Amino acid sequence: MSSSEPISDSAAFAALITDAARAVAAGAACGDLPEEPGTLLPPRSGAARPASDGRVCGLDGFSVRGQVPTDTEVLEAGQKAPVDLWSCRVSLDDDSRGPVREDGFMTYTASRDPLLVAAVKKAPGTSKGEAPGGREAEVVERTRVVLPCARGELYLASESGLQYLEARKRHPDLPPRDTYFESFVKSATGAFGCGKSARR
Repeated sequence: MSSSEPISDSAAFAALITDAARAVAAGAACGDLPEEPGTLLPPRSGAARPASDGRVCGLDGFSVRGQVPTDTEVLEAGQKAPVDLWSCRVSLDDDSRGPVREDGFMTYTASRDPLLVAAVKKAPGTSKGEAPGGREAEVVERTRVVLPCARGELYLASESGLQYLEARKRHPDLPPRDTYFESFVKSATGAFGCGKSARR
């Protein structure tokens, strides 16, 4: 799921994420999803706000320190975790403008909605594998996984934005996309009650 336009309200995001799952389900012939999107809590603020180091997007232990250009303030905009449908866009308070700034640096998504998770698992190419940290997972792509939890399954994903692409041109030493996903998975599993799982 990718968009060059910012998602400004909870209803729009819920509709977008459900539409994406419905499209995956249709393509994989795995049945219909409900017409109505899942429930998404409103963002704490409609505008981007400074992120707290060590608690980016409200996730304990989540940090991008050393993963963004030096002396650049990190901003965040999204819902308060945990909820069944959750998204947080991280952006940089730099000199980028227009669509680049609006698209942000990295967008993180989590869902415990069983219908959406089932649809995502039907995506072509999905296979048994490992998430960052060695946990057993259904791997959709390198930055999209479904984790088995004590109470259902958890879908986690990250998507780089135009700001990341621009920043990488200026700062070639920035980490690859996978690095941002790894730190997100580690923090999100705790926030969304997915605990630790034994390595295979």
